[in-house]
Amino acid sequence: MSDESADALRKDRPAGPELARIHEVFFQARGRESDIDWADAVFIRLVMDDVRIDVAEQVLIDAAETVRDSQVDPGEAYGPPQEWARERVAELYEAGLDVFDDALILDVRESVVSALEVAAGLSLLLFGSQLLSFLPFADPATELTVGMALMPVLVGAMIMTLIAVYKRAGARWAFGITVGISGLTVIVGSVAIAGLIVSLGQVGPRVSGFWSLALVPVYGVAAWTVAQLWRPRHVDPPALTVESILRSATVDDESWLEGARVALRRRGDLTEVRIEAVLKEAAAHTRDTGLDLAREFGSPEGYAQALPRDPRTVPRRLTLLCCALSATWAGLGLGHAISTGDLFAWTVLVHAVLTILSAGTAIHYASRWRRATRP
Repeated sequence: MSDESADALRKDRPAGPELARIHEVFFQARGRESDIDWADAVFIRLVMDDVRIDVAEQVLIDAAETVRDSQVDPGEAYGPPQEWARERVAELYEAGLDVFDDALILDVRESVVSALEVAAGLSLLLFGSQLLSFLPFADPATELTVGMALMPVLVGAMIMTLIAVYKRAGARWAFGITVGISGLTVIVGSVAIAGLIVSLGQVGPRVSGFWSLALVPVYGVAAWTVAQLWRPRHVDPPALTVESILRSATVDDESWLEGARVALRRRGDLTEVRIEAVLKEAAAHTRDTGLDLAREFGSPEGYAQALPRDPRTVPRRLTLLCCALSATWAGLGLGHAISTGDLFAWTVLVHAVLTILSAGTAIHYASRWRRATRP
């Protein structure tokens, strides 16, 4: 029951357009600020669990209609917001609907904007490296050439490319192959960037390296401009109806197995051997029962999420990755020291710090790996 006194008690809440609409429908339902608090908690939990924002909005608007019709506190009608949100996430996974976002899977627009944002941050680091030239044992400041000015955006583009390659390869191939493809991408990209920087450094103006600070607002404004002019494409959320859920479950066994394999790989906490073993077990079970996989286990995505996690896989992979990074930084630093004959150059010190940080991180994950292997 909404009235002027209730409306006067409303909080000034920061919110995007989706959350603002949720606030409005929940306040109109009963005129209670506590209902909005409940909706906020649900929305945050859904988004943190990678549910698409538009789908989270629709789920809450449907809940608000029930609150309006029954005039019952949502906490009493649905229970604690965190638990209710997790139940909705589980239902969406089991339904196998394409309503989840992966923060690292970006479209072309998002990749371009992110590359420019990374370029702004790298430009600030480039300027910071110039400040180190004031130290008595450091190399003198370098000149800013056309190649060096473009280096931040080239590195940003390579990072976005690496993320895209890793995420898409990870859904198709085993982890070892994915790492190999990603490593090859880094090598090819680094060689190409180095070649461009060197060749472009031979042409155009050359100014003091301290002008690299001006690149920060240049790339920052470029990112903002692209984000404003290149508007994201609006896609209507899929209708969460019984028919859509039934359609998602009507797949043949071969398609079901491939869908489950992709979903299991995207989890990132199961080895390829384990994935193939559970899929063989599922196929063998259906041969015994005579039912198809979709009827026996539901959607492949829901089946993949229901499997228990292997606590050893993630720390083992991160341990090996950090060990490789530590060895790489140490090798690069040693190579630079030998080639320049300067053991105290700032680049050598940076490589030494990165080596220590990577080694420390490897030790941290190795301890987690050891604890996970204990009976």
